[in-house]
Amino acid sequence: MHRYFATIVAIGAAVIFAGCGHSQLMGSWSGEGDESTLPSFALASDFPADIVIPDIEGMRSTAFVVSTSDPAGVLAIDIDANPMQLSNIFSGMTCPPGSGIPAKLIIAAGNQGYLLTSNSIISFDPTTGDVYRIVDVLESIQIDEGLANSDGTPADTALTPSYPAGLAHVDDKLFVSTANYLNTQEPAVAAPGTVQVFQIDNDGAIWRIGCIITTGYNPTGLSVRNGSELLITNSGVIDIIDAKGVSQTPSSIDIVDTETLSITANIPLGLIAASFHGLALTHDGSRGFIGSATYGQVYEIDLINRQVLRGIDNPHIVTDGNDFISDVDLSVDNEFLFAASFEQSSVYPFDLSQIPPMRGDGFVVGYPSGVTEENPSGANTGAGPMAVRPGSRGIDYQGADLFVLTGYPGTLAAITTDAAAQFVPPPNDEVIDDDTSVPDPPVGNNGDPCQGFAQAIHLVDYGDSAGFGQASLPHVVLGPPQGGGELVGGLHVL
Repeated sequence: MHRYFATIVAIGAAVIFAGCGHSQLMGSWSGEGDESTLPSFALASDFPADIVIPDIEGMRSTAFVVSTSDPAGVLAIDIDANPMQLSNIFSGMTCPPGSGIPAKLIIAAGNQGYLLTSNSIISFDPTTGDVYRIVDVLESIQIDEGLANSDGTPADTALTPSYPAGLAHVDDKLFVSTANYLNTQEPAVAAPGTVQVFQIDNDGAIWRIGCIITTGYNPTGLSVRNGSELLITNSGVIDIIDAKGVSQTPSSIDIVDTETLSITANIPLGLIAASFHGLALTHDGSRGFIGSATYGQVYEIDLINRQVLRGIDNPHIVTDGNDFISDVDLSVDNEFLFAASFEQSSVYPFDLSQIPPMRGDGFVVGYPSGVTEENPSGANTGAGPMAVRPGSRGIDYQGADLFVLTGYPGTLAAITTDAAAQFVPPPNDEVIDDDTSVPDPPVGNNGDPCQGFAQAIHLVDYGDSAGFGQASLPHVVLGPPQGGGELVGGLHVL
C-alpha cells in the first residue's frame, strides 16, 4: 500500500553508528535460534530500502543493503561468514549530509556504485566508501503543453520532479523515475510521470540529457530487459481509504528503447496498483512478474508478444485479501518465483514448472499483522526487498540462496529455499486455465490464414552476437517477409 511505500522510503527509526574516515554502518547477527528461526543479521535501521548481491566476480558473497536511518547509506555484509558479519573487503558508503534518504541501489563494478535518494544520485566506490559525485534529481524540467494531471486538470509545463522511486543503469546512462505526486492525501493527485535520463561521461561526470513522460501515472520500479529495453512500472495513483490502498488510475508497463529514449509499447494492467518494484525477468527476457501494492497477487506478462498472461482476472494468488507484495524475484534457474508479503511477513515460493504453478508454504521472516500472544502489539514485521544469490548452491557456495529484508525491526534474513515446505495445487475452484490467447494470424496468400508464416512467438533464446531486430518484436517476424523491393533484400528480420 502507498503508506508502506512512504514509510519504507522515507522513515528510519533507529540510530546507525558511524565513525571517521571510511566508516561502516553498524549491525549485528541475531543468531540461529531454534529450527524455525532463520539465520539473520540485525540492522541498526528499520525499513531498509534495498538489497543487491552483485553478479560480479569477487562480489557474489556480499550483500549490499540500503539503510535509511540517519546517518544513512549502504551496508556491506559478508553472507559467506557464519554467522554473517560486516565485510572485511567492502566498506559500503555513508551518505554525506543533505544528500537525501536512500531508496535504490545499483552496484556496477567493484569501484562503482550508484545510490538513489529522495533528492540525489550518489556515485561512490563500494570498496573504499569514497563518494565521487552527488547529482540533484529534483531540478525543474519543461514538459509539453496539453498534458493532464491524474485528476484531469491541465499539467503545468514547468514540472518539479518529486518522489524518486526507481533507478536503472544501461551502458553509459542512468534512468531515474519520479512519481510526481502533487497531493498524497485522499484524494491523491499526481502530475505526469517522468523518467529522467542521465549521461555518465568517461570521467564519471553525470548530467541530465533527457526526460521521458510515462504513459501512466506514478512511475516507480525500473528494470532492464536484454540489456537494451527499459521497463517502467507505472503503479498508478493510489488512495489510502480506511487504511487500505485503492487504485484510482490504471497500472501499466512502458517499454522504452534506451538508445532513442522513445516509448515503443505500453502494456495495460488495469486497476491492480502494481507494486513499487521493477519486473522480475526470466533470463531470456520473455516473461516478467510484478506484484500488487494492495492485494496478495502477482501478475505475469509475456514481453515478447507484449500481452498479459496472468492479470487481474487470473493472477498468481499469494495471500487472500488486502496485502502488499513488496518484491518478487526468480530463482537462478527460473524454476521458482518468490513473492514477499508485507502483511504476512513471509516469502512465498511458486513452482513455475507446474501448470498451473503451485504455491508453497511461506518462509516466515517475522510477525504478521494482528495481535497474538507472541506479538501483543499487533505490528507486523514486514517482508521487504529480496535478492537471489548468483551461482549454484552446493557448487559456487554453501548455505542460503535467498536473502530478504524485514521492515520493523530491520533485519537481513537468509533463506535456503530447497528446504521449502510442500507445494500444493490451488483448490479446484481456483485452478486457472493457462491456455493463453495469441494474436490473430496474419493474412497472406490471398487471405488464407494457413500460409505457413509465423503467427505468434512463444520463446526467444538469443545466441552469441544475435538479436538484431529484437526492438521490433513481435511484428518483425510475423506474417510474410518484407523485402526492400524487387531484387533488393530487406532488414525486416530477427
